[in-house]
Amino acid sequence: MIFDGAKLSSSGYIVLFSCEGCLPHTIFICVGRDNVIICNKFIKSELDKTGIIIGYGSACNSESINDMGSMRSSNIQDALKNGFIRISLSPYNTQNDIKKLVRSLKELI
Repeated sequence: MIFDGAKLSSSGYIVLFSCEGCLPHTIFICVGRDNVIICNKFIKSELDKTGIIIGYGSACNSESINDMGSMRSSNIQDALKNGFIRISLSPYNTQNDIKKLVRSLKELI
């Protein structure tokens, strides 16, 4: 898979998006495996099982993928939108919370 000119050669990968004007505690990514973006609903469902709550689509909960504010403000290619997830951190999140998230995402890919 090619993203922003960089070839992603591993079978599992995470694509990080920049987001101009977005909150600094929010991370926008897509998770992929074998050149296929993993569906954001599947990722949310799997992370929910481990007690990790994430969002996908717009933070303003729009009904239409074309009206998603977070997606409009990010450099997300149309082909990646079904994998777009939003991870928001708070002052209450610990390093262990973040390690659990990373481990859980790694298991998915």
